[in-house]
Amino acid sequence: MIRLYRLQNVAEMLEGLDHQDVLELAMDMGYYDQSHFIRDFKAVIGKTPEVYIKER
Repeated sequence: MIRLYRLQNVAEMLEGLDHQDVLELAMDMGYYDQSHFIRDFKAVIGKTPEVYIKER
C-alpha cells in the first residue's frame, strides 16, 4: 500500500522533469537503483517513467 501511494505521488511529480531529474527523484524517494524504480513504477502505473513522461 505504501509503495502504491509513493509511486502515485512520483507520477504526479514527473510533469516537467527530464531523464536526469527522474533518476534524482527516484533516489530521493528511497530507491537505490534505477532499474528497481522503473520495475516498481511500471507495475503500479502500467508504463515506464519515460513512456509516462512522453504521454503527458
